[in-house]
Amino acid sequence: MNDRGAQHMPAGGRWIEPFAVPASPRLRVLCFPCAGGSADHYRSWAALAPAGVQVTVIRRPVGDSHVDEAPPRSAQEVAQGVGPALARCRDEVPWVFFGHSLGAWLAYETAHWLMRNGFGGPRGLVVASASAPHLPHSSPPSAHLPDAEFLAHLNELGGLPDVLVRHPRLARLWLPRLRADMHIYDTYRHLGPIELPCPIAALAGTDDRLAPVADVAQWRRHTAGQWSLEVRPGDHFSVLTDPAPALAALTKKWATP
Repeated sequence: MNDRGAQHMPAGGRWIEPFAVPASPRLRVLCFPCAGGSADHYRSWAALAPAGVQVTVIRRPVGDSHVDEAPPRSAQEVAQGVGPALARCRDEVPWVFFGHSLGAWLAYETAHWLMRNGFGGPRGLVVASASAPHLPHSSPPSAHLPDAEFLAHLNELGGLPDVLVRHPRLARLWLPRLRADMHIYDTYRHLGPIELPCPIAALAGTDDRLAPVADVAQWRRHTAGQWSLEVRPGDHFSVLTDPAPALAALTKKWATP
């Protein structure tokens, strides 16, 4: 981050990476990537965001320049890392969380961590391609499978990005991150409480086999605030190939001047 960015973005430690920093930020979006996802998937979002909206992303060990660190083993462990980093960001600019797939559960747990520890949660939570956290897992545990079976299992579920399907060697290089994140998925259990006070906006794809629309719609049980669901054509990864709907959901409600 350059000196200009440092003047406008409070230190988030190793867990938060800011991209382009607006001169006068009025909203910060914190993105929680899907299993196997990285900060690179969200670099283009900064250029697409409206004026005054800063896009940031969480960074987890295993990939994202932290290859020598042990990966977190649970969603709660991620929340215990991201939560204090956010608590140190003590300016007046509000935050909205965005979580894609597994990232939605991580965002949800981080919001609960902040509230439990007296810091207040985000202004809003946007979840995409993610079943509600109280529902049973849609697939059996897989992180323990041999490499070929593991990748075939993710591909069968529609949970492997096309670039990794087309390039098996690249997929094998990405295996440590995929396994670490799928261990979090395999072992995640919703512990409650159920409701967040902030609004939740959910995005679902009509062709998403991993997170069907009916399962995404169950997020309405997790907010005491406003609730919305937007269903669009697309699969599990359409939010990354076409980020415009997600950015619109993030900014139209919370980034008004």
